[in-house]
Amino acid sequence: MKKHTLFSVLMAGAVAMLSACVDEDVKMDRIVSPVLVDVANVNLGAEQAIEVTATVYDLDKSHILEYDPTKVDPAIPSANIDSIPVTNLTLLIKLNGNTDLMSLTTDANGKATLSTTWAELGMVNPSAGSSVTIGWSGNYEGQDFMKLSKVTVE
Repeated sequence: MKKHTLFSVLMAGAVAMLSACVDEDVKMDRIVSPVLVDVANVNLGAEQAIEVTATVYDLDKSHILEYDPTKVDPAIPSANIDSIPVTNLTLLIKLNGNTDLMSLTTDANGKATLSTTWAELGMVNPSAGSSVTIGWSGNYEGQDFMKLSKVTVE
């Protein structure tokens, strides 16, 4: 009987010690990106000129919690996240995420196109499978963001 009581006390103590973490100790402070950056045309041939397009969207979530199936009005988008193109946003393009390459501005459709060569990206003789990381960074509504993409030689 003493063995069972001792075992129970030890188990209860172990559970109490393992669950005694302060809530702040296990959290990581993360800030959600203020925009969605969609990068297209990232697989290119070694002889091709590089043209990679990024489209920047502001995600409007204002109606997402207002869905009521009894009051569906086709004129009002409900229960949707609307993607609104961000215009005239300056994007700083970084090579391998840290070396400044150039600056681009989004157009009326929220698109910015990076036009460059493999040599400017540090690849004099690009071979199939080689890749380089491109960082698309900016500031939207006072909040910094960065999207990393990889451009690969086919």
